[in-house]
Amino acid sequence: MHRLWERSARVRKRLRGMGVHYRHWSYADRPVCGWDSLTETELNVSLLVADRWSNRKVAEQMFISAHTVAFHASCRSTPASS
Repeated sequence: MHRLWERSARVRKRLRGMGVHYRHWSYADRPVCGWDSLTETELNVSLLVADRWSNRKVAEQMFISAHTVAFHASCRSTPASS
């Protein structure tokens, strides 16, 4: 398994050198601010936090880390204009 990872790392490095960049995410056409700007995950985190759930409880419910919950709750989950 380790050897396979090394080979794939070499392939990715070679592709980056040729200008190929693989991204694990896609860009959605959504507003910059407001409730409509939130991803589905951000919205779900927002709703649970608004119901006074702890970050740990939200994380357990959504199968994400408490750190991710804290990030969503502090940055984007409270849109400035809505």
